[in-house]
Amino acid sequence: MINDGNADIADVLQRIRAKLRAGLETGFRSDDSSSQSEQTPLKTTAALQGLLASAQMAQRQVAVVNPRRPGLMNNLIQAFKKLLRRIFTWYTRSLVEFHLSILRFLDETTAILDHDQSRIADLEKKVQALAQEIAELQQKSRSSLD
Repeated sequence: MINDGNADIADVLQRIRAKLRAGLETGFRSDDSSSQSEQTPLKTTAALQGLLASAQMAQRQVAVVNPRRPGLMNNLIQAFKKLLRRIFTWYTRSLVEFHLSILRFLDETTAILDHDQSRIADLEKKVQALAQEIAELQQKSRSSLD
């Protein structure tokens, strides 16, 4: 079950890297620098959210006893594994709490980055509007001087 989680995480990371490579390649081919600056943060935020979801999924698998088929031997094995899980709770509790706090931190950081990206996009729109207004005013002033 843990191996499946690692395979899932590796698959997600591989897909994210491929998308980032494709985005960077198209961004470098484009002559318009504003389109590149608008596309890259969105892809980065999506990558962060994907990684955060993968980490949260992996965190849920900590200290989970994998299921086995019914039967006397399997029931004994399950009981032994549950006993080991209970015995090592004193050790793993602090690790689980640490990992959960890191995940909360990453979640909050992602939310802050999302908010900042939307704020930056709003400010870029305002700057473009002001630049257009300045250009219009310059044109009017030139025409009034002539």
